[in-house]
This record gives sequence, structure tokens and C-alpha cells, in this order.
Amino acid sequence: MGKPSKLSEAHWEALFYRDAAGEPRKALAADYGVTVGTIAWQARKRRRMKGQVAGAVDRRRRPEGGWPDDHVFIQSRSGMTPRRWRQLLARYVAGEALWVLSGEYGVSEGAISHNARAWGMRKADWPAAVYLPCAPSEDGRGPRPEMAFTFDREDPEKTRASLGAAILRALAEGRQADAAALGRMWGMVERIYMGRGM
Repeated sequence: MGKPSKLSEAHWEALFYRDAAGEPRKALAADYGVTVGTIAWQARKRRRMKGQVAGAVDRRRRPEGGWPDDHVFIQSRSGMTPRRWRQLLARYVAGEALWVLSGEYGVSEGAISHNARAWGMRKADWPAAVYLPCAPSEDGRGPRPEMAFTFDREDPEKTRASLGAAILRALAEGRQADAAALGRMWGMVERIYMGRGM
């Protein structure tokens, strides 16, 4: 048999009442002089885990209506909230480079791609998304506005016209490498329209 509990049954009941109401276990542990692990162990022992108590607030699971705009995701070291993710993804769809957004918001490029898919905000999901091909810039990094074109998933002709104009502009300005990069982008766009891309 283990050590006797530091808390009486009445204290444990009060603690689990507050736990079910949604108070963070870290705060409860500090108030009652126990560890978070002890609370978790006692919850298992007493069958008072969040999924076992009717009506308990479980902040780890997404509520039915979605997270509130100011909810800070626990695993986010940079304090990302649903509002900040929507702002970031709107800028991504508008054509800002992943590496710029990653540095500004303090999240990885992979996290941006993952959340774009999870929130339905991939560029392929948005007809008015702006695509900036990743051709090298003067300093070796970053987006180049002269390489931009409009991608509209619902209107292939509009996309082809925009991309064609960008290619002709590059050729007229003597930027053969840029025209070649945009030509490769044309092939990718055609694969998207045929249902084989992205």
C-alpha cells in the first residue's frame, strides 16, 4: 500500500469539482500543494478523468462550435490563437512566402502547411490565391513580385492568361531564367486542373 494522501476526501472532492469546471490542473496543484501527476493519478483511481465525468470542461478537445478567437493553443510556443492562424493563413493565400510568415509568427513552415490543410485554407482551396514561384531573388532568398500571377481554380482561362502575361513580361524584360521558371509553373498548373496536382 502507498503513502496516505496529503488531502482529505473532502479536499479531493472540492479539487475535482473545480477540475470539472475547467480550472487548469497546474493552478489546482499549486492551491492544494500536490503535483499535477498526483491529480492525474487520483483522477484515474477515482474515475474522475475528464472523459468520465459528465459535463466536465475539457480544454484539450475542440468545442463543438470551434475554439474561441482568443484561445491560446497549449502546444504553441509563440502563443498562436485561432485569430492569429486565420490572419497568417489569409496572408499565405494572398501570396506571402512561407519563410516570411514562419519567421514573423514563430511557427514552422510545416505547421503552416498542416494548418492550411486542416482549416481548408490551402492555396488549391481558394480560387483567388496568389502564387509566387520560388525563383531565386537578387539576395538569394525571398518572394519576387514580378513573378506573381493569379491562380483561379474555378477559371482556368483566367489563370492561363495571367501566367502567360507573366511569361511574356519576363521575356520582354530579358529575364529568360524567370520565363523558364514560370513555364515550369505552367506545367504544375495544368496538372492541378487535370486533377493530378496538390
